[in-house]
Amino acid sequence: MAGETQVTVTGHTTGDAELRFTKAGDPVANFTVAHNTRTFDKNTQQWVDGDPTFYRVTVFGKPAEPVAESVRKGDRVTVTGALEYREYQTKQGETRSSLGIRASDVGLSLWFKPAYRSGGNGWSQPAPPPQAQQGQSGPPPQQGQFAPQQPPQQQQGPWAGNTQAGEAPF
Repeated sequence: MAGETQVTVTGHTTGDAELRFTKAGDPVANFTVAHNTRTFDKNTQQWVDGDPTFYRVTVFGKPAEPVAESVRKGDRVTVTGALEYREYQTKQGETRSSLGIRASDVGLSLWFKPAYRSGGNGWSQPAPPPQAQQGQSGPPPQQGQFAPQQPPQQQQGPWAGNTQAGEAPF
């Protein structure tokens, strides 16, 4: 939209994303991102954290539901969207202001929290390692070695079919 200031902010969430619905039934997700800058102090030879800036992030529409399912407190996220300046009154009658982002994209950082693909379209937490079944023999794999893997299963679904090599499956 014309005249909007587009920003990209990377920071950590201060709480889990909350999902609500408008009167029309449209999903809306909200969460807060804390962003701060770090500078290197040449005198002390150490990194110094600056004061944090907090952004209230709002995600409208269809993306709101997966965002609400995925974003948790402490997650490192990158948010892109339109910067919004908001003023509001406290219960004591004081006027306060805040910065918000109407998000067009939200990305979870995989540097600190890996994501694991489940069998469907969703993401899931890692499954516990498989336990050895009774009757199996042989030493466990040593460091640097890979455990033997099962051959890949035959592909099922709409793309599996009787097609000739080099032929598109649709």
